[in-house]
Amino acid sequence: MLLSFGGWHIAQFSADQVLYSLTIWRIHRRYPHALLLHLQLTTMVGARIAMSHAISTALSVVTLSLVTAGCGHYPEAIRSARDIDRAAASENMVVIVSLPLEDWPKLQKFTVLEHFRISKEMASQITDEHIGALSRLKLPRLRDVSLAYCSNVTDDGIQSLANIPSIHGLQLIGTSITDRGMRTLASQFPHLTGINVEGCRLLTASGFLNLTGSTTITDVGLSLDPFSQEQIESTISAISNVTWWTISDPRHRLDHASLRRLGESRRITIQVVDENNLVKGITMAQPGGPTNRSTPVHAETNQTSSAGSHR
Repeated sequence: MLLSFGGWHIAQFSADQVLYSLTIWRIHRRYPHALLLHLQLTTMVGARIAMSHAISTALSVVTLSLVTAGCGHYPEAIRSARDIDRAAASENMVVIVSLPLEDWPKLQKFTVLEHFRISKEMASQITDEHIGALSRLKLPRLRDVSLAYCSNVTDDGIQSLANIPSIHGLQLIGTSITDRGMRTLASQFPHLTGINVEGCRLLTASGFLNLTGSTTITDVGLSLDPFSQEQIESTISAISNVTWWTISDPRHRLDHASLRRLGESRRITIQVVDENNLVKGITMAQPGGPTNRSTPVHAETNQTSSAGSHR
């Protein structure tokens, strides 16, 4: 595969290397801590190999170089009400590092906000009250919300976020949502296309099957634990509207060959992330593969199946 930026060919990569780059691009589009880049990917050749640390590091250096050259910008860090006062009203990306709940209404200043993230340092302090405060703001352009590691955020917080219909992507790693929250995600977010529920250990296989009722969600990130390979594969098979799966497997328990057969038969993208956050491409979506339907797709799975979650 040939990776190019704005028509300039940079280097020739294998299929997995391009998958890694495409993943970075998707994350950059979807989540607020990412830098806004545009990658044009042209398929030429490719063989399945694992992404090495050296290659992933090199791609990170390329990304950083493009950013420092002005191809993107970091989100505005908000530590106090004073930071809000100092920031430009036109800011479209913010990360909350430290902000008292009583000052959250002041975030209304950012009327064109598109990307919102909670920093890892503040994640443990965030509750459903904070999410409720966010949901009461008038932010018609807000697309991406990252609540990663906000372990005190529950189904009630997700219900509050449903008041922001413009949301396209939700990063929910390590939150305390349950199957009820998954039903909310599948039915009450009219533009939601991607979720990451890795590490959400209160979710069950039955909860994931709620995604069959979504007409918009196509990207899901989840953890293998506490599910088995059979449960993961049953979930992927049952939820035909999702065409991009990312599975966290830090203990290397997954059978990649079995996943590859499943992904190729369904013509979808499946990738696995290891303990170092390195991406291993299993399959890539194929032309003519499943597409998002205008009506819900329902499928049955046996009672022993469990599903995962997505990023």
